[in-house]
Amino acid sequence: YKIDNKDLSGQIAKGGQLKVGEHIYPITAVGAVVDQNLKALGHITISLDGSSEESLPGTLHVQGDNNLTISEGTRIQILT
Repeated sequence: YKIDNKDLSGQIAKGGQLKVGEHIYPITAVGAVVDQNLKALGHITISLDGSSEESLPGTLHVQGDNNLTISEGTRIQILT
């Protein structure tokens, strides 16, 4: 696996997109420390529940498919 978060720019916000492989999911809510956690810790929690309200400070909510499959080599991007 590879985490390349050295060149983070912009701010993650509602209305952006989460791209997993070739699938794109709209961002519906962003926890208060999502940006901070991704930059400082290199990880966040992603919830596919489509919630319009944040639940936990480090959680990114997207309107997604609960049958999402991630395999070795799958590229995950956050598009702002």
